Amino acid sequence: MLTLARRPMSSRCRKALSHPNPLAGSAKWMQLMSVMLAGSEQSICAALSRGTPAGGQMALAMTELEGADLEDWAALLIEAQIASLEQRPAHYVTQEALAHGVQAAMAALPDAEEPRMRSILDRFDSASDGDACWAGRALFREGAGLPEPERSQLARGFVQPQARALPVSARQR
Repeated sequence: MLTLARRPMSSRCRKALSHPNPLAGSAKWMQLMSVMLAGSEQSICAALSRGTPAGGQMALAMTELEGADLEDWAALLIEAQIASLEQRPAHYVTQEALAHGVQAAMAALPDAEEPRMRSILDRFDSASDGDACWAGRALFREGAGLPEPERSQLARGFVQPQARALPVSARQR
């Protein structure tokens, strides 16, 4: 079993993406996280990828967003707050759906990078910051380009509040 990022974003954004019909939001969230991970220093990128940002690491990552991207991030936060106030029930994906999303993102990687990704995912929590950051950047970058429903399943799986352990089949092509 491998564990992926537990909470790579604010709880408000998690709520927005776990509520009904977040398809457009999931695509935008994946793209915004990709921007933040790509521009963040390695230790912040690794913490966000693992879902363990401390202190102001999320705020530092948000400084990578500019203009419309920052407005889109704020819109996700607002939608999450509305969902919370309306007490909308969250919708979660199964481990199988999450594994399918990870497989789809891995399939989009160049063939030469797939073995590295598998190796990192096998030891994600104990991987070096460099490896965790690389894997997070790759999964979010490739995940943002997935078609539906894989993109939404991957986004929802990444934000589910419980720890997500993927079956070994998620690492196989």
